[in-house]
Amino acid sequence: MGGLTTMLIEGLIFGKQFLAFIHDDDKNVNMADVWKSFDHFKNLDLVDAITLSNSKLDIEQKMIECWNKKETLPYSVVDQQISWYLFNDEHDYQDRLLSCVDKLI
Repeated sequence: MGGLTTMLIEGLIFGKQFLAFIHDDDKNVNMADVWKSFDHFKNLDLVDAITLSNSKLDIEQKMIECWNKKETLPYSVVDQQISWYLFNDEHDYQDRLLSCVDKLI
């Protein structure tokens, strides 16, 4: 469990469940803003191995929900869902980066 970091995606690659805090805790970076505005977290709500905590008040309930999914969610399902983040084609990093910059300009 934790905020929106690369640890979340690394955990998914290894088939782990993740409880993601996407609320403002008034102490650290506002995860609600990160969730809404960072492209590399786009579509994570579609990954079954991620449980989202929208409020400090729902953490306990979301933790139980996340725990209960760990035995019933096949890794093959998660692997297929996170393929959006992985690239298995002929394009290299430079081409992808330039394409992203072109879209922003």
